[in-house]
Amino acid sequence: MYLIYRKWMILANFIIASFANAFPLIAHEFWIEPKSYAINSGERLIANLRIGQNFNGDDLVYNENEFNRFSVLTEIGNQKVLGRLGDRPALNILPKYSGVSILIHQSEPTYLTYDEFEKFKIFSEKKGFPNIQKEHIKRGLPRKGFTESYTRFAKSIVVVGVNKGSDKRVGLELELVVDSSIYKNNNKNKKMVTITLFYQKKPYPNATVQIFSKNKNEFIRNSNKKTDIKGEIQIENTPNTIFLINSVVLRPVNPKSNNNNAVWESLWASTTFQTWTKANSM
Repeated sequence: MYLIYRKWMILANFIIASFANAFPLIAHEFWIEPKSYAINSGERLIANLRIGQNFNGDDLVYNENEFNRFSVLTEIGNQKVLGRLGDRPALNILPKYSGVSILIHQSEPTYLTYDEFEKFKIFSEKKGFPNIQKEHIKRGLPRKGFTESYTRFAKSIVVVGVNKGSDKRVGLELELVVDSSIYKNNNKNKKMVTITLFYQKKPYPNATVQIFSKNKNEFIRNSNKKTDIKGEIQIENTPNTIFLINSVVLRPVNPKSNNNNAVWESLWASTTFQTWTKANSM
């Protein structure tokens, strides 16, 4: 009886995950949400893969067919995230290494076909690409029935045991890197935290970055900023606050270069972290 129940749960979770992945415009953001941003050595590291907006959304399941990379990186070493199809939370491991741990998830490309150009236009403008309509027309593309490819690059920062190490570039095509001051006890009074956006290994200037924050009372704020010439933005270092930062690159692609004839490709980067508390200053 348990085996039958288990099979049905796996199937149900798989359907939920596939449904959520098919609607990136309805459930805008994709992020890693740890159960805790600071744990003791010997504790399990648990995190959900989430899709939604304003910190609300669906929890996706572990499915190795849907990601290219899923791991936890520290100064000491790299640990692959292993699981079974249908596991939720998708990340539930005993860490091999202590220190500041970077949770990394890179999805496989997914494809979406637009039946209405207006949806694509709204999405592109919101993500910082207001001239997309002109580019679309200039390329002679149809206003409906065209396909977009999208890939997600998510990171999260968790302190495991000792507070040693920092966030860094991990080789994602689009990624956000957080100033190490957020973990440091002696920097708790620093007013601002620097976040740098990298695209193809270089700082990415003049890009739209969305900032979501949630304090201990679950009060949520959101705002947009543009990266400066160094690819950086500054955010207020509010204590005991969880941040979700994300940015998107939208670029043309040759339909002959992919099996689904996609004419646009979007790359989605996100990172989550918590600012200084007594817990994450271990």
